[in-house]
Amino acid sequence: MMVGGMPLLELIARRAARTGFEVVVATSEESYDDRIAQVLHGTDVPVVRGSLDDVLGRFLIATSDLAEADTVIRLTGDNPVIDADLIQELIDAVDEAGLEYGLYDMGRVPEGLGVEVFPVGLLRQAAREATSAFDREHVTPWIRRHTNELSYAPKANPGSPTIYRVSVDCLHDFTRVSRLFDAFADPVTVSWTDIMDLLVAQVRALGPTACEVPEASRRVTSLLLGVGALRTHPSVSQAAVTRAVFTRAVEAGMSDVVCRADEASIVNIGILPMLKQRMGVTIALPPVSGEESPATRLRFLLERTRVVSGHAVLRGVLLDGADLATEHASGLFAVLDDYVKEGAVSEIGVLLSPGQRISVGDYPYVQVVAAELGEDSTLEVLGDWRAAGRISLGISRSKDPAVVGAALATGALQSVVVQPNNVKELTSLLTVG
Repeated sequence: MMVGGMPLLELIARRAARTGFEVVVATSEESYDDRIAQVLHGTDVPVVRGSLDDVLGRFLIATSDLAEADTVIRLTGDNPVIDADLIQELIDAVDEAGLEYGLYDMGRVPEGLGVEVFPVGLLRQAAREATSAFDREHVTPWIRRHTNELSYAPKANPGSPTIYRVSVDCLHDFTRVSRLFDAFADPVTVSWTDIMDLLVAQVRALGPTACEVPEASRRVTSLLLGVGALRTHPSVSQAAVTRAVFTRAVEAGMSDVVCRADEASIVNIGILPMLKQRMGVTIALPPVSGEESPATRLRFLLERTRVVSGHAVLRGVLLDGADLATEHASGLFAVLDDYVKEGAVSEIGVLLSPGQRISVGDYPYVQVVAAELGEDSTLEVLGDWRAAGRISLGISRSKDPAVVGAALATGALQSVVVQPNNVKELTSLLTVG
């Protein structure tokens, strides 16, 4: 991959090294990584190779000639915007704090600007004592558990970690980031702040973006994408419209898509494979208590939805409110809890039936409550759940931004699920959230 007229890895190394930092590329011994060594052969960027899964071991090899007190800077090969100035700011902040380990806080800083710093001695201690596969693969988890850390945001941080992401994880990312570098004469010396300023300007030119809900237990935006209006057909044009809506939603920072189980195929069509990690998927289930074996039917729906949607892990599952008043409710929640323990579902929720009221205290394991908007009593119930620290979702059929905005203004909802037909409608709705 060429960015700014040179291979991506070489550009990352040269941008990091331009003030004198020594950069070493630590790749694996696998044959498919031979290409990395070949690309960098003949440059002044050294390459070391080691175990595919033991990245911590590779770092040990790369720093073998350094003293215990020397500083290790950890970068990854998919973040070309990082430069020596961004690295130095973190080093200075860690020194000023009197700590050994520091990193840029990816909860506040755009993805693609991740840097970690720590002393060689601490790295070597981790290499001696870390035994789990997770610790060896991800390099710094052992360090983070055994020392205090500085979680820092640079002074020029543009915020909005998802909207302004500059990590190159897929072709869509590569195209976006390489175009940023094309705007500057020298890709090595251009400041990370100038690149980010250009990106911010480009994103703002697209129109409004989604707002995060600050008190939510996870990152969630005040508008979520619903797909009820995107009825897919075999035609290429309809599929293209669907993909355009999803892509615009991702680039606007919308955190989730919410759909019925029978709409899962729309999610698979809409979210391009390279964007699947950017949106959580929550599925609203139909009533199952009337089935011969409700628990079996629930498992079937979950398995089918995971396959059809293209998402092995679902952000949430909303059990139909009609099932709560039946003798099967506890068994259905037990099934969902099994999926949570397996890591296939993150959150258990309920989609309330019209006029239904349920008490927060009766359902301590329910993390998300949703309901179609239209009645004041619905807002009252959702407000109770929000006050209890749960995620409350209102599902809107309206395409009118004023209607959606009025629902958010009540304070009863953390998010409204909107259902645009096209990008124009989505952009209009984004003006309120």
